[in-house]
Amino acid sequence: MKPSFIEEQEALGEHFEAIAEAELACTIRVPRRTAENLIAESRALAGELPATRAALEAGEISYQHAKVVINQAWSVPDEAKAAFEAEVLRSAGTVTASKLKNRARLLRERLHPETIRARHQKSVRDRAMFFEPEPDGMASLTLYDSAEKVAGAYERVMLAALSLQGPETGAVLSVGRDRYAVPEDLKRFLRVRDKTCRFPGCNRSAAHCDLDHSLDWQFDGLTAHDNLAHLCPACHALKSETGWRVLHLGGGTLEWTSPTGRTFVSEPATVIRSVSTTPSPAPPGRDAQSGVPTPF
Repeated sequence: MKPSFIEEQEALGEHFEAIAEAELACTIRVPRRTAENLIAESRALAGELPATRAALEAGEISYQHAKVVINQAWSVPDEAKAAFEAEVLRSAGTVTASKLKNRARLLRERLHPETIRARHQKSVRDRAMFFEPEPDGMASLTLYDSAEKVAGAYERVMLAALSLQGPETGAVLSVGRDRYAVPEDLKRFLRVRDKTCRFPGCNRSAAHCDLDHSLDWQFDGLTAHDNLAHLCPACHALKSETGWRVLHLGGGTLEWTSPTGRTFVSEPATVIRSVSTTPSPAPPGRDAQSGVPTPF
């Protein structure tokens, strides 16, 4: 049953931060995680690190230097943050951001009241991996994990062989209302078309996404290429639990509408054009079967 207006408003309130992050990401055309980081950095400068904000406003440090302070200060307990900030800013105006990062990291290790073991156990919970497409058919893979696991992954990736496979053809593009489950050949078609989550700015691989019925199955949505799209769990939740809506415009292009009414377009990674099996009409004055001129 479709939620009532009151239920929809309650859902918007519960997910306000996620909605704001998603709309900011769409508006400035960055991945959602980048928008999350921008908001977190802004909050840190506005409240937790006033001296860093003042140095940035005065032009004494660059934003790259400020980001170093923010990133290193995040895990420092509140009671030690002011001392950490003051010490880091002493040299921030005279060294490069990369050198400041190394100094700030060493200082954090020295001033942090918790042991390295305790901090490591907390950091393990933040493990993550991100895939980012790059120009010229390249891509970046970012892995955040314990040092020994990242080193092992690096060795395995260096030895791995990569293979490329072309798009599948001949897929059944719709089974209508006959079944909810997506047939395997249609899944392959959609993986080639989408490649990533189809929420604007999200680059999560389709391999780690759900195939979502854009118009829900319970509301008579079809199991068809023009009613299906890959959504990662976080973006799937945005669509299901907040006011974000999606519309297929044709050719794999999606139009998303935010709870505030703004629209954003998500284009497919691969445009797959259907191949017509209808024979071309014969030129005027010729028989369609033989190509022989027709009698008058």
